Amino acid sequence: MNDLKFALRQLLKNPGSTAVAVLTLALGIGANTAIFSVVNALILQRLPYRSPEQIVQVLSQNEKTESRSVWISPPDFVDLGTQCEAFQEIAGWREWELVDRQDGEPISVKGAAITTNLFAVLGVQPYLGRMFFSEEAQATDERTVILTHGFWQRRFGADAKIIGKAFQFGDQTYMPVGVTAPDFKFPTEPASQWEPELFVPLRFRPVGEDRSSSSVHVLARLKPGVTLEQAQAETSIVAARLASQYPQSNTDRGMRLVPLHEALVGQVRPALLMLFGAVSFVLLIACANVANLLLARAVSRRREIAVRFVLGASRFRLLRQFLTESLLLCGLGGTSGVLVAAWVLNLLTAILPENFPTIVEIKIDPWVLGFTAATAFLAGLVLGTAPAFQRGETDLSRSLKGASGFFGSAGHGFRNLLAVAEVALALVLSVGAGLLVKSCWLVTHIDLGFSPENVLAVGVWTSASNEAQRDAFYSELFERVQRLPGVESAAGVDFLPLLRGDSRSSFTIVGHPLPASPNDQMAHVRGITADYFRALRIPVVKGHPFSEKDTAQSEKVVILNQTLARRYFGEQDPIGQLLDMNGQRKVVGVVGDVKPNGFESLVVPEIFVPFKQRDESSMQLLVRTAEYSRGVAGNLRAEILALNPAVPVDTIRALEQILARQVAPRRFNAILLGSFAALGLLIAMAGIYGVISYSVSQRTHEIGVRMALGAQSTEVIKLIIKQGMTLALTGVAFGLALASAITGVMSGLLYGVKPIDATTFGGLSLLLVVVACLACLVPARRAARVDPMEALRYE
Repeated sequence: MNDLKFALRQLLKNPGSTAVAVLTLALGIGANTAIFSVVNALILQRLPYRSPEQIVQVLSQNEKTESRSVWISPPDFVDLGTQCEAFQEIAGWREWELVDRQDGEPISVKGAAITTNLFAVLGVQPYLGRMFFSEEAQATDERTVILTHGFWQRRFGADAKIIGKAFQFGDQTYMPVGVTAPDFKFPTEPASQWEPELFVPLRFRPVGEDRSSSSVHVLARLKPGVTLEQAQAETSIVAARLASQYPQSNTDRGMRLVPLHEALVGQVRPALLMLFGAVSFVLLIACANVANLLLARAVSRRREIAVRFVLGASRFRLLRQFLTESLLLCGLGGTSGVLVAAWVLNLLTAILPENFPTIVEIKIDPWVLGFTAATAFLAGLVLGTAPAFQRGETDLSRSLKGASGFFGSAGHGFRNLLAVAEVALALVLSVGAGLLVKSCWLVTHIDLGFSPENVLAVGVWTSASNEAQRDAFYSELFERVQRLPGVESAAGVDFLPLLRGDSRSSFTIVGHPLPASPNDQMAHVRGITADYFRALRIPVVKGHPFSEKDTAQSEKVVILNQTLARRYFGEQDPIGQLLDMNGQRKVVGVVGDVKPNGFESLVVPEIFVPFKQRDESSMQLLVRTAEYSRGVAGNLRAEILALNPAVPVDTIRALEQILARQVAPRRFNAILLGSFAALGLLIAMAGIYGVISYSVSQRTHEIGVRMALGAQSTEVIKLIIKQGMTLALTGVAFGLALASAITGVMSGLLYGVKPIDATTFGGLSLLLVVVACLACLVPARRAARVDPMEALRYE
């Protein structure tokens, strides 16, 4: 207790340096605590299901390209469940949507059609009511439904009496039988952005469904004692058997098992671990800075320490006193760090990308507080040990008389080493942030092949009973939209690429040799209206675009993209050639290639057909507006509802917003690492400034002698800056070597940039040197203003 009281008096005796040390530690510990909260929630914690390590997701994989899909065909799903004995249970679900007209305007409600055993596979229990019975998957006029807790509260005011009471959604009657728990999270992939609000039993007839159409998400629970490798081997055997039985649809189609935890958070794990490593560097820089401060304070207490030695204090007794002071200091820093962490965590959750996994709530829980306490305690041990183990002078009489340098040259050398380490770590952080920023810039400046600026997209559909009514509906819709002020052009597409909508089909070229396998000639097929290429500004390279005369009764035509034309026609002109796609179609044009799914997607073979020649009732309406036009979205919604008030209007989104969402994870990583790098650089430069300032105060007599003997102010400034720049350049050299060894682990997070990028390394090294020079300039100018007579008289 005496040591603790004395330590508290020492901290209060120097409020300025104590505040700086506490603030520095609070920033370092707080940033670590905030990032650890995310790592703890998404990586270290178990998923909120029963025995989650036994749950796997089944993916479909193309054995040639190794591309994977989260969808399995219904017949394959049934065959896998009956033929694979490694699974205790297997369940599936489909995205499902319905219309709610509670408040007048129709609202689209997201849901999931699930097999009746899906909640059993997850091992979750309802908050109210029950789960589905197996017989409820049979077709009836009334459908049972399970509500999520949030939807139950919003839509029904948390009325417990709703269970068992039928209600209407659109033209369908539903009977709620259960409500999920408040903390239940449905295991949807982060990229899908499909958060179901209610669940109905999945109904399909796998015998009559097409095996080439994949539409079911599949989860399975392994039997106790069955390893992932054993289950994968058995699944591969089943997939090979299906490929042999159904070559037309299952050739080269395999199945891969992925642990559910990996499927949900695997994509963000590398970035999170990288950020946690970066924020650990910030803490090391902060500890080095505080260690320098404590060493300087120990030197100022040389007389006190000498008196303790003279009175018989052992080095262990001094260690105990220093540890008490540093642990108290780090305790204050850790406590303040929790407050900083709470603020940083609120900021993080506000800027998290939309497709960031949220399967577990990110919060400061007891595990996180334990991590903070352990971090503060470890920092206190390190900081308290550093000054206690410095070698003191054997001549205590000089220290008792107040002579400087109780810790001798070893103390100066250790402080210089800490400053070098700070600069090196700050450079590593800066280089990592620079690589991510450059990658993000390169990604967002990729040529997409189309112009997304000032283009709005909204999903529309019609309940028309035949093609004539459908075409009439969309013709009138386009007329209304074209008349809106600020609209330049409007078009439609059945599957908008940026929303990951897709339709693929095999084809053959009439008069060309048949492919060895139907899968050898596959293309993405999109039904478009006549102005699609003009609205997105996709160039027509050959031939001509579609016209309004291309209807279901006219000649069947197609337009190819350049990739498909080059791959399958070579030097031959494709215009006028015939493709067989469940019927012959004439090629009338070739258009430029686009990246269909955004910046980082690959160009794929694409075939465009007139929308009126497709059997689709819904489309994505694309509207190109004039620059700076306002109110188009509101007017567009009003026109759609005026034309068909019974159909909900999807969220109207700008294509630029969709693209920004795609690069949001890269931008998020770059912003966070850049912030940590800036913080580390600031602390490191404060460390350089502190070392040089302390050196100037210790060399006051030397500087006075130099100036008394005729040294000019510029020479003194050069002397001090040289000392600081020697430390900075040494730190830069070590930092470059360390960055070269570490940045290799970031290769999976980079795009278009090598882990060792000369421009990034060189530019940031130069920036660090310039900032270090500025940090040295202030104490150097102060040294140049030393009065020789005052310095000599004081000494």
